[in-house]
Amino acid sequence: MAACSPRQAWAAVSTAEGLAGWWCDSARIEARAGGRVVLAFVEDDPEAPAEARGMLHTCRPTSHLEIAFDRAGTGPLRGHRYAFQLARDGEETRITATLTLPEPTEGEDGEAARATADKDLARSLRALQSLLDGDAGA
Repeated sequence: MAACSPRQAWAAVSTAEGLAGWWCDSARIEARAGGRVVLAFVEDDPEAPAEARGMLHTCRPTSHLEIAFDRAGTGPLRGHRYAFQLARDGEETRITATLTLPEPTEGEDGEAARATADKDLARSLRALQSLLDGDAGA
């Protein structure tokens, strides 16, 4: 739960500024169904950031956003699919995030990949919570 309106939560998950505030170092996004999204992660090399490229499969303002990341690219989100559901709950907004991982390739440890992805998602959602709770009075 975030101490903010659905509009504030929506801006955090559907705008370049919002995404860069909690998930990545910079972003480009076309907030419409079929729109493209590119998230950049500086990680160890600011001159060559890793990029995750994907498409918005669902984009219902203030309620549902679903991003499917391409399997190509250098980013940590290759093949991942994220769905964000937003709903008003009294004076707060409930955000539910669902992560779907691609099938592991031969020789890949699916359980380890899931554990890493879950840990990264939890860290990102804590950052989102902090951002939204801090912006609630804005």
